[in-house]
Amino acid sequence: MFQLGRASRNHRPHAAIVCVDQILQNCHLLPKFGSGSIPTSWFRGNALDTATDFYLNRYIDFYLFEDICRQWNAT
Repeated sequence: MFQLGRASRNHRPHAAIVCVDQILQNCHLLPKFGSGSIPTSWFRGNALDTATDFYLNRYIDFYLFEDICRQWNAT
């Protein structure tokens, strides 16, 4: 799986608001736990906001898997 992290500039979060009609495809992100145990401060509603590193699960969707493989082989 590919490892992802949050975008930042000058030690601050770097993000943009995207219109719904510009979204091409959803993806499945898994938080990287690091120490092997889930922090007690995490729960289902805040894990994506609290975690800093993620894994992109390309195996959850056939079309996403194909797109990533195609891009990977093109580089």
